[in-house]
Amino acid sequence: MTRGPEALRQVCRQLRGAFPDIRFTVEEMIAERDLVAVRWTANMTHAGGDLGFPATQKELTITGMTFARIENGRLAEGWNNWDMLGMMHGIGEVPHAAVARAVET
Repeated sequence: MTRGPEALRQVCRQLRGAFPDIRFTVEEMIAERDLVAVRWTANMTHAGGDLGFPATQKELTITGMTFARIENGRLAEGWNNWDMLGMMHGIGEVPHAAVARAVET
């Protein structure tokens, strides 16, 4: 869980450090009252080691959703749900990915 602007900046720096070419596409957005819901896709290349393991140069596409509450024209709160397991699997950093690689060879 990330709380506060500086913690969010650190998460963004880490993400950019691992995926410097990350590109988000908003697939759909709905707003009502002070809430906004966004369904998005991110395309990226794992070109940096900021996740704690060496870059793989693998290209990935992940999906996610963000819900945000806006207050006085600014982001007050946000909740993200995205395919972290798919991302980790795509760069080979989850146990079942290692098993799958062994089976493929």
